[in-house]
Amino acid sequence: MAWQPGQSGNPRGAPAGKGRKQGMTRTMRQLLHDALERANADPGHPANIHNFAQAEPVEFYRICARLLPLEISGTVTVNFEESVRALPVIEPPAIEGQAERVINE
Repeated sequence: MAWQPGQSGNPRGAPAGKGRKQGMTRTMRQLLHDALERANADPGHPANIHNFAQAEPVEFYRICARLLPLEISGTVTVNFEESVRALPVIEPPAIEGQAERVINE
C-alpha cells in the first residue's frame, strides 16, 4: 500500500507518553541551562565554566566532545563575481626595461 502525500505511516499516532517524554527533556534542558547561567554569572562558583575547565580539563573536553555533532553537512553558495570584487587590487610591478636588463646580464 502506497502512502498518500501528507498521510502518516502510523495511523494511530505517536505512542502514549511520547509527548510527555519530550516535554520532560525540554524541562530538564531548561533547568540545566538556567543552573549553568547562574553559575557562570558568579566568577567564584565551582560550576562556572571557566573554573570547571581549569580544574577538570580532561572532563571539560570530554563533555565538549560529546556535545558536538559527529558530522555536519550543508550547502555553501558563493557569488564568485562578488568574491573576486572583494579581493584587493594588486598593481603589477613595473617591467618596462626589465627584458633588456635580463638579456644583458
